[in-house]
Amino acid sequence: MAARKEILEIAGREVTITNPDKVYFPKTGHTKLDLVRYYLAVAEGALLGVRGRPMALKRYVNGVEGEAFYQKRAPQNRPEWIETVEFRYPSGGVAHEIVLPDAVLDEVGLTGWPKTSGSRGFHVFCRIERCWTFTQVRTAALALAREVERRAPDLATSRWWKEERQGVFVDYNQNAKDHTTASAYSVRPTPTAKVSTPLHWDEVPDCVPEAYTIETVPVRFAEIGNPEAGIDDAVGSIEPLLEMAKRDRKEGLVDPPRSAAAGRPADPLSPTGRRQSSMPLIIIARAASEVEARTALEHWKQRHPGVWPFLQPADVLVDSMRGRSSTWTRIRLNLRHVPEEQRPPQEPLEVDFDPWAGFERPS
Repeated sequence: MAARKEILEIAGREVTITNPDKVYFPKTGHTKLDLVRYYLAVAEGALLGVRGRPMALKRYVNGVEGEAFYQKRAPQNRPEWIETVEFRYPSGGVAHEIVLPDAVLDEVGLTGWPKTSGSRGFHVFCRIERCWTFTQVRTAALALAREVERRAPDLATSRWWKEERQGVFVDYNQNAKDHTTASAYSVRPTPTAKVSTPLHWDEVPDCVPEAYTIETVPVRFAEIGNPEAGIDDAVGSIEPLLEMAKRDRKEGLVDPPRSAAAGRPADPLSPTGRRQSSMPLIIIARAASEVEARTALEHWKQRHPGVWPFLQPADVLVDSMRGRSSTWTRIRLNLRHVPEEQRPPQEPLEVDFDPWAGFERPS
């Protein structure tokens, strides 16, 4: 028996939805067709943020509880009306990607448009003139992060190394070359189908990110419209931030390292790593999934029951790392609060996944 299909008419075109009843969010029961209808409901807002920009997909073909992988290349059997452009990456790879047809910011002449990330953070978008390089934009973002930290050192940090941070990290590397981020109104792979949702600034202090889901956001959009509606009319310059960056360099502040462009990222604790941490860190696991990594952490806790009570929540560093086409999980512990004589040494890893095994750089 042939699988059921649903044909929708969208903007004058017939679009076929295969397996429309496939459940993508087991906890809520939302299906593939529910996801399509969600995007139709918020299309005006969603397209505003991505139209004319290269798109990459993080795909969960077996639902959000299954394995995920990144798709940067446009499929060969795409409809002829979907446009593509060719990108060349520092790693040597080539891809055809789909292109869809507060106070500090005010002072430097930029308008910030806040949205939830759909996870644990916030994103603030600023429209800028399209005349600067990736390096200049990242430099400007770093200058902004440092200025925010300078004004609110107890609340914000621009420290690159995770184990050295205190407060909210102002992540300037969201502007790094080849970096991707969740677009406005994108549904995130969470059990309750949370949405990365644009907000008005007066909504931010009392915002509850869990309230914005595939069910609630279409209603919100219909009632109040898109808080980002004016973003294209507020295009600014990063020149004031680039001047701040020059000042920072004169004061002796150096640029943090950039992420590795290709190959396995250097591990700060590896004997072959490029940097030795100033904190007493140990690696617990490098695993293909977070479940495997946390299982290894539980086993470590059982082996060291006297050490665990010394650790604070911020001392458990769970990192989602990007591999070739999917993410993997690294767990480290910062033993700074453990008396030195009681600190366990680095042990052989119970789980030591290498996402770059067999990887060869393009010639």
